[in-house]
Formats: sequence, C-alpha cells, structure tokens
Amino acid sequence: MARGLQQGPPGASSAAPGGLASLLRVRIGGNAALRCHELRMNEDGDVAREVLLDCARGDEECRTLLALDAQLGFADAEAAAARVRADLDLLARDESDSAELEVSADVAARTPGAQRYVHLLTELYRQHNPDKVDGLPELMRKYEGKEPELYRKVCEKYEVRNEDYPVAVFHTSAGTFEVEIYLNRVPVTASNFIDLARGGFYDGIHFHRVVPGVISQFGCPHARDPQCSKAGTGGPPDGTFRNLKTGAVERRCGGGNIRDEHCSRDSNRTGTLSMANGGAPDSGGSQFFINMRHNPTLDWFTDGRSKHPVFGKVVKGLDVCRRINCAAAVNERPVDPVRVHSVSVHNMPP
Repeated sequence: MARGLQQGPPGASSAAPGGLASLLRVRIGGNAALRCHELRMNEDGDVAREVLLDCARGDEECRTLLALDAQLGFADAEAAAARVRADLDLLARDESDSAELEVSADVAARTPGAQRYVHLLTELYRQHNPDKVDGLPELMRKYEGKEPELYRKVCEKYEVRNEDYPVAVFHTSAGTFEVEIYLNRVPVTASNFIDLARGGFYDGIHFHRVVPGVISQFGCPHARDPQCSKAGTGGPPDGTFRNLKTGAVERRCGGGNIRDEHCSRDSNRTGTLSMANGGAPDSGGSQFFINMRHNPTLDWFTDGRSKHPVFGKVVKGLDVCRRINCAAAVNERPVDPVRVHSVSVHNMPP
C-alpha cells in the first residue's frame, strides 16, 4: 500500500489550519488526491495533510515550508524542507503507486491481511522487475485469498528473504550466515529446530561432517568436542515442544526423534537446510545438513531411499557456508571443524 508521509515531531499539531489546503494545493493529481483521502488525521474526516507535491519550486516552495512550519511545529525552515524532500521522494514513484492503490481498493478491503502483501509485492517488483508493477493488480485479483502463496513464489523467483518466515542467525568461527525457516510449510520440523535453537542446544557444537561441494552436516551434541568419535550419532533429549503454527504439543521420543513431515515438496536445492536421519522413518532429531548443490535424490518425494524434508534456506552468508564446506577433511570429518558459537531466532510469529 502507498507509504504515508513522515510524521512530524512529538507534540506537533495534527489539525489543519483553515487555509492550508489552498496554500499547498500544488498540482495535486488523482493519485495524490487518493493519498490525501487515506492520510486523514482527524476522526471527523478533516484533511490534516494535503501536502502531496509533485513539484515545489520558487515562491510555492517558500509558502509550503511556511505552512508546514506552522502546521507541524517545526522550529525552523530547514527541518520543514527535509520533510518536503522526503515527501517528494515518495511521489517520485507515481506509476508504481497507482498500481498499488488500485490493488488496495480492489483487494485489501475484502481480504484480511492483503494490505501487507500489496506493500511487500509492490516493493519486490519495484526492485527486481519494475516493468511488471502495472500488472500487479490483475495478479493480486487472481490470487485473492492466497496472497501468502503468491508472495512466497515471488520471493523464490527473485531469491530474496520471505518476511513471513522466522530467521535463524548462525554465529560461527567462520563468520555469520542467516537462514529463513519454513514454519508455514513444515511446522513440526521448523518448530523443533526453533525450540532447540532458542534453548541453546546448538551453541558450541561443531560441523562434524563435510562432503565438499555436496553437503555440510551439523547438530550432533557429541560434536561439542570436535574430535569426539561419536560425532554424528547423537540427538536431543526426549521431551515436548510447541508447534508454533498450530499450537499443538509435539513430542521427541526414542532418542529425541520427531515424526517425519512429508508435506511440502521443497527440493534439496543449493543453500537449503534439510533434516538428517538414521535411515529409518521418524529418525530425525537435531541434526541437519546444508545443501551445497542441488541434491534431488535426497528429496522425500522422489523414488530414492533417502527422505529428507527441507525446512529452511540460507538467505545471507552463503559464502560463509561455502568456507565451512571447503574445510580440509579426512573421511568427511573436518580436520579443523567450524564451531557454531550461537544460534538466535528472529521475526517470530506472535
């Protein structure tokens, strides 16, 4: 949705002086008029800000600065000028805003949460494919009620972070990388990982296995000791955790294992995180691997014996993951394993 103008300082008046509209009506077009309507400040509907300018020069600019100074309580014209410049920067994108406003009027009023996706999708198209912004209203109508699905597809297409997902930040001895966690797609697997991460389970563990150019494996508690011969055989303790999507109580049992979650057909592509297991059904716990190439034979939905559901993807710091994967190794065991100091999780659902 169209971005609002910057707010004035605390305590500034929100009421419009009587002559403000006539003073500041500088070539306001249809799009700007719609914005003015949306940016009403008073409950009775009085327009408190008709300052949407697409030009401000000479004497008109001076009058604008004076009026803003009086309305918003700025102490000097310099602060008011900064306000005008910020407003002008917003209006430099008029064509994209027109498409956004059209979507807002047609979709957001009828679909809960659609407003947020209008804004996110418009920003993505502006950055990655501005020529397609005009087609966004039709696309949003096609996906009415399925806006998260459309947003996910666009994020995947342009390989950008999906704001709907939690983000796990890995602080390691080789650097930092960030992973989006597919909570909406595989909620049991994702909730298990988040619960372990937030509880500090992964802190101090080393990457115990690397297959250069293929995978890097992590998450075994025995690998806190980088030379432990049992690294790769351990898991978390039995217990329970909350499914962060459904609220249900999930269990770890039989050596900290969770039930397999074969529901989202996400392939083991480069940069994705996938559950490791013991080769039998329901034998995954805390261990996972980062794919360093596309490994379709590991997908749970193919004919192969390996069944490894993907639950996240590296969205920042893939170069760090490559450094981890290129470490010298003997029989797939790193000579000098990379240590994960801590894992923090952000952008959690309410």
